[in-house]
Amino acid sequence: MVRRDVLDAYPFDPDLTNVEDRHWGKRVTGAGYRLLYEPEAAVYHHHGINQGGDLNRMRGVSAVLDDMVEEIARTLPETLRPGNVNVAALVTVRGPVRRLRGHDLLESLLRQLKASDYLGKVYVVSENAEALVKARACGAEALSRPDWLLGEDKTLVHVLQWALETIERRGDHPAAILHANYLFPYRPANLFDELVGEMQYKGLDTVFPGYVDYNDHWVNTVDGRIERITESQRPLADHPRLYRSLYGLGCVTQSAFVRRGRLVGDKVGILPIHDHIYTLRCTDESREPATLPPGPLMRFAPEIALFLREFRP
Repeated sequence: MVRRDVLDAYPFDPDLTNVEDRHWGKRVTGAGYRLLYEPEAAVYHHHGINQGGDLNRMRGVSAVLDDMVEEIARTLPETLRPGNVNVAALVTVRGPVRRLRGHDLLESLLRQLKASDYLGKVYVVSENAEALVKARACGAEALSRPDWLLGEDKTLVHVLQWALETIERRGDHPAAILHANYLFPYRPANLFDELVGEMQYKGLDTVFPGYVDYNDHWVNTVDGRIERITESQRPLADHPRLYRSLYGLGCVTQSAFVRRGRLVGDKVGILPIHDHIYTLRCTDESREPATLPPGPLMRFAPEIALFLREFRP
């Protein structure tokens, strides 16, 4: 409910075709008016952003919201700006510390994390003495992983949850946790700061990189059929964008969700990754050397061949 004189003084913008109510509300509250909430009032609203799959409407909504996000970035309180929020970085190391042709992957990641403008303390969680010594040598905190946390039933989320509780007992109370896997040797520049900035400026619970894939994808259905879920032959503008999550590159999540045993919160943001080199990860799987096909990845042929040589039996 709105008073008529307020609506007369602040009419809806006739040039906006989407989310004009949100735009109007921002103008009115910015002019000093307040919102009052009546919890007993019953309201039903239906249609949602899908609007029958109208792509033009969705693009219009996105454009308006992008403008509003830029405004939020300019007015975000200092205490909530990236760099002023306590975000702790956690690196987990299980088993022997891995190297790639003599290159120290763990040390490289720790240097990247320490160089970030938006990250606070960096912690390494491991049962391996070498990893803990290296952590301290690189200016990171060392957390000795207890034996009960080494069971096959213990997941990454269990480790992060325990690490957060341990950190808080030490007096560090991060608002968010950024986890990165040291076995991903290639990362986009400034990735960690981009993740934190995206989370803060857009009010998200979790942000992680996602590899963008426009190819056809198929799944096995419950009745045993094979069904296509995306179709690459459609025009690019109409093609659904599929993301492959790359949590290991870096995943930042509000601490409240980690405490509850969740790696991903409710409001999720994805940073698009288009270069396949950033999806490579060192694994323990036995592989025979492969012949590299022609294409854009050929410029990374020495690095990929190095991966294959280093980790085959």
